[in-house]
Amino acid sequence: MIKSFDSVYKELEYLFIQKLPEYIEKINKEYNDGIILKSFVNTKLTEECIKIPCFKFELLETEYSEKDRIIENTVYNFSLRIKTDNQNKMVDFWRYTEAISYLLEENGKKSNTIEFRIDKITNDKIIFRIVL
Repeated sequence: MIKSFDSVYKELEYLFIQKLPEYIEKINKEYNDGIILKSFVNTKLTEECIKIPCFKFELLETEYSEKDRIIENTVYNFSLRIKTDNQNKMVDFWRYTEAISYLLEENGKKSNTIEFRIDKITNDKIIFRIVL
């Protein structure tokens, strides 16, 4: 039975909207080199990306293979596309990625129901995998 994405969505929205700014601030303090990352302007996980910096959330697919049915897992793949207007777009992207990685490392360990990790990184997009 495929598990509901509703609880996953709520937890992701909390992490990326409420908690991520703390990790962005940590990255700014860690590097302290004049490049300042701004917090994303998103107020919801799925809102349209109009102002910058922002991210675009997209659910890519849900996997429910034979193996997953046996062990009662549901696997979700989603992406975040990061948009900035800074001239250091590549540096910004990798620093945002680092902040997100720290966020997932620290908060993923606290979750009893969700296992999530960065699965792949391409250009301006981070692909995540969540196993319920």
